[in-house]
Parts: sequence; structure tokens; C-alpha cells
Amino acid sequence: MLIVDGIYNEAKYADIIVNYNLYADASKYGSPKARILTGSDYSLLRLPFLKAAQMKGEKIFNEKANMLLTFGGVDQFNLTLRVLTDLAKIHKKDEIGCVSILLGIGYKHKQALLEFMSTGLPFRVEIFEGLDAEGIVKLFRTCDLAISPGGVTVYEIFSVGIPLITGHYVDNQILNANYIQENGLGVNLGDFRRYDLYYMNSKFEEALFRREELLVNQKKTIDGRQMERFISLVNQL
Repeated sequence: MLIVDGIYNEAKYADIIVNYNLYADASKYGSPKARILTGSDYSLLRLPFLKAAQMKGEKIFNEKANMLLTFGGVDQFNLTLRVLTDLAKIHKKDEIGCVSILLGIGYKHKQALLEFMSTGLPFRVEIFEGLDAEGIVKLFRTCDLAISPGGVTVYEIFSVGIPLITGHYVDNQILNANYIQENGLGVNLGDFRRYDLYYMNSKFEEALFRREELLVNQKKTIDGRQMERFISLVNQL
């Protein structure tokens, strides 16, 4: 039996346990008989992202950064609007050219977002909704810097390769966000609900300065062979 687990469930009858979290620790499982496999080598990614990871080459950055904002399917705290507002405040001349916002199907704050966009911003803003996996890959390839919490979307960002500012707004994103900072995959803003503008600006500048390093580490983290590894595991059962 093969079990895919992300929360250290006890699996007494498993032959193989796979925990795909970046920070996963095999020693936390108490099953002495099971083979424990952890980390991004076993990330659950859709085929277009696996193909994108295998095709990653040298990234050419735009002179003015194309930003990506994405906060999951619901974004109950409307962090999209908060971060967009603060990007407008910290924006320096010729630093940001466009902000692409990828909204989830449960986002309920679109009217407020559109009203803010109509006030006149120092950069272009585009909204994307209802994209399939291929459409998301296409969008991601146009982006020079992403802002997204430490959930499952970061694996998709790594597969394409975008310098990342991450953080959290729920507890189960904290360990991923910390791992991302500690392992040079991105920079960690902390709690998206409580950061201050000065700290956001420092993390923005850090991500831009370290962008080449971040991409190198992302490429090592998601290599596009995740499905091959799962097929191999199934064949071993």
C-alpha cells in the first residue's frame, strides 16, 4: 500500500509513505515497516508543470519587473488588494512594469479590487481568472517576480521558475515559508496580514537582488521527474 500524506498521519499498514512537503521529516513517522519518502521529489504536480520544469532554460528578465500576485482559491482576507496597494506605495520609477493577478474561483472581493485599480496606479494591472494548467504555465513564464503564500502554488511557481516572495496567512503555510527562506528558494515576508511597509520593501529588494540564486535553487527543487518517481514506486508494490 502506498499512502500520500502531508500531516504525519499514522499509517500502520502502509508499505510506502510519501510526504511531499518541502519541510517533511521522515523521523516523525512511527511506522517501522514502511519506507518513508519525503520532499519535493514527490510533489503532486499537473503534467504542464512537470513539462515546464523539464524545459527550464535561462530566464531573461524584463527591464521593468512583471509581478505575479496569487493568494489561492478564496483569499478570505483579501490579501491581493492589500499587497497590490502596498506595491503601489513602494514602487520606484521603472521598477515594476505590470502586476498580473491570478484570482481563484472563490474570490469575493473583485469589485473592491477593480475600484482600487481605477484610481490610477503607477504600473499596469491585469486580472486572470479560470485558467487551466497550461494557461497558468503560460502566464507564469511572463513573470519576473511572484508573491504567493507557502501553499501548494509555490511548487507550481518553482516548476516554471519565478523568484518568489512568500509568507503565510494560515498556520499550515508557516513551515513551507520558513523552508523556502532557509534554503534559498525565495524570501519570506512572514504573516501577510501583519507585515509593515518597510519590511515589505526590504524583501522586495532582496528578491530582486537574489533572483538568479533563487532560480538556481528552484530548478534543483522541482526537476519535472516527479511523476516518473511515483510510477516507479507503484511498480515496486
